[in-house]
Amino acid sequence: MADDGVVLARYTPKVQPQTDNGVSLDSNARTSGHHSNGNANHVKGHDPEKSPRNGGDVRIEDAPEEESDPCGWGPFTFSWCQRLRDPRWFVVVITLCGACQGMAINGFVNTAISTLERRFEISSTESGLIASCYDIMFVLLVIPISYFGGRGHKPRYLGIGILVLGLGSFVFSLPHFITAEYVVENAKETVCMRPDPDDPSGNFSSITDPCASSLPSTLSNYKYFFFLGQMLHGAGATALYTLGVVYLDENVSPRSSSFYNGIFYTGAVIGPAVGFILGSEFLSDFTEVGVDAKSMGLDTNNPKWVGRWWLGFIISGIFAALLSLPLLAFPRSLPGAEKYAAQRGKEVHAQSLADDTGKSPGLRDILLSIRLLLTNVPFMLINLAAAADGVVVAGFSTFMPKFIEYQFGYPAGTAAFYVGLVVVPTGGGATLASGYIVRRFNLKVRGILRFCTVLSVLLCFFGLAFLMECENAPFSGVTLPYGQLDSAGPTFLGKQLDSSCNADCGCAEQDYFPMCGRDNVLYFSPCYAGCTEVFQDGDDKLYANCSCVNYNLTAEDLASGDTYQGQFGKCSYNCEWFKYFMPLFGIMIVLVFGVSMPSLTATLRCIPDHQRSFALGIQWIVARCLGSIPGPIMFGRMFDLACVVWQKRCDGTGSCFFYNNHDMSINLMILAVVFCVAAAASFGLALFFYKVKGTDELADAGMSMESIVDPSGGSNKAGDASNHDNQKNNSQAWMSSASSESGRCYDNQAMEHDS
Repeated sequence: MADDGVVLARYTPKVQPQTDNGVSLDSNARTSGHHSNGNANHVKGHDPEKSPRNGGDVRIEDAPEEESDPCGWGPFTFSWCQRLRDPRWFVVVITLCGACQGMAINGFVNTAISTLERRFEISSTESGLIASCYDIMFVLLVIPISYFGGRGHKPRYLGIGILVLGLGSFVFSLPHFITAEYVVENAKETVCMRPDPDDPSGNFSSITDPCASSLPSTLSNYKYFFFLGQMLHGAGATALYTLGVVYLDENVSPRSSSFYNGIFYTGAVIGPAVGFILGSEFLSDFTEVGVDAKSMGLDTNNPKWVGRWWLGFIISGIFAALLSLPLLAFPRSLPGAEKYAAQRGKEVHAQSLADDTGKSPGLRDILLSIRLLLTNVPFMLINLAAAADGVVVAGFSTFMPKFIEYQFGYPAGTAAFYVGLVVVPTGGGATLASGYIVRRFNLKVRGILRFCTVLSVLLCFFGLAFLMECENAPFSGVTLPYGQLDSAGPTFLGKQLDSSCNADCGCAEQDYFPMCGRDNVLYFSPCYAGCTEVFQDGDDKLYANCSCVNYNLTAEDLASGDTYQGQFGKCSYNCEWFKYFMPLFGIMIVLVFGVSMPSLTATLRCIPDHQRSFALGIQWIVARCLGSIPGPIMFGRMFDLACVVWQKRCDGTGSCFFYNNHDMSINLMILAVVFCVAAAASFGLALFFYKVKGTDELADAGMSMESIVDPSGGSNKAGDASNHDNQKNNSQAWMSSASSESGRCYDNQAMEHDS
């Protein structure tokens, strides 16, 4: 891969294997005994007049390619496998891994949230905790994995991690296989069962009350399997977004790093979109294979419908297991890694503390590294911005399908499909485009921070799109009294389902089967509507003789045979805001994901080279603890605060059946705008505090341009191995000084031309 820039550095010769005659051979050139022109000093790509030994300058790209470990699985190294020892192949594999991780965690999990709430009777706060368990385990493991993995064999950590991620998908799907078959009782005949006048006791509770002969439900206990599955997901993905990013950055030129990482993150965005689309299709099939849902009176519009939520996790588990094989085959480093390392370090942020880390790995070195990173003000401010964005991204990805489902009245599968349809072009395109912009305009750290600040400010304004709300459908006993039609908009009464019209029906609040009356009012169930008759008309379930429905049959109805007064399902209503909200939501996704790639590049550039793996680990901890972990919980809590009708279980409350759309919109808008403002402020402050090293400071550090070009002081000794070692040590010492010990750095316009 061609270099994108020219950097002066010391040429580091290597001690090459000797021939039988004791002649040392170089990998890129040979001595006069092997050249036809007989010139021992004539080396391909190496001018003796420009040698560091003669006081000349050497271009990095003219230095010989260093060797790297072979590609393979332990002792099994195949010749065809060596062709894959290229950063472009690594990008392909790790992009597929990112897509697999995103498909499982941010795709299948999020599309299944509302279904899991219904199937296992859990609240939105608990489902938000399920989403957060991924980040909790990420935080627990990111320090040891990023620290020791950064000093170890990164591809092996990545391969084992993606295998653990696949195991987490299998565990997440396990509750489907170990629970009893999903059967909905009374799904068809939830009508008013008035007592038999011949029965002197007048007892009907044993017929309609599901708690009369049942034990308390234990379905909610299966949430612990979801907790464990998400923790395994987090453990497996920890190396992916720390060591994977650093390994890719180490093996490509600094200018191309942002573009390649943009490709990787694009896969991580497309993965959730694919998960949303596939998940929506799976949810349209009944969860139990071989069971006819219509025999229980269920269809996709039924609020107790449970789709095939578990199938996606089986697919992602198999996919992850297969991807672990090529990852485990990559070597510790790829050809060209050393010369790219020499090009980094020019943009490391100024710090007053001396960098003594990396000398002796251990607890003391970890504490020194943490101290140095915590005192890097721009780095910590970028972390806070990432945390603020993490709250928004985690909340959107987890609850946006549910928001569309309840706010705009779409089925769960359809809502997930629309979200995936928007996220595919916008999120993936924004991630790739932002990485290209950084490369195309050669943005330095200062230019990147300006770019991120502008996008975050724009996101604050587009967050007001949540004010586009739809009015709740009129709901008898919830938004208006029985017998009253919606005339002035709904006003919430709480849950007052009992009325004189259904007093002797023996209805149970556990049976939520919404019915839309011909008066265009929603009823909790046909029983609470006072309906005593039910019949089927094709796929429609119709109810008649409903004492609570404020609709009188006309002569025309009787003549046509339309004697029903209610139809199973929620009332359909038109909300014009949906067609305006989705494009604005797409713009919000563009702005959110447009920040991710440049901010990652800024993080890698303002940190010393040897600390980048550990720095990404620290960044993920901050972003997780302050962003991704509390984000879904806060968004879930906002949903719960907007709930009006809770599921009543025999042993307490379950999931929410009906939300106040106005409160839901206001709650989500406030959260989104507050954290967008926090992200914009953090990026702006990072820009204010950021400084870079100039040539004057290099001189103050005792590193003149002559010493940069020839740190050996012009030594012209040649021919022995000890001199080779001295030159190599001098080169490594200079590289360490240039990248690590940039303790004092000042803003120098001659060194940084920002766009």
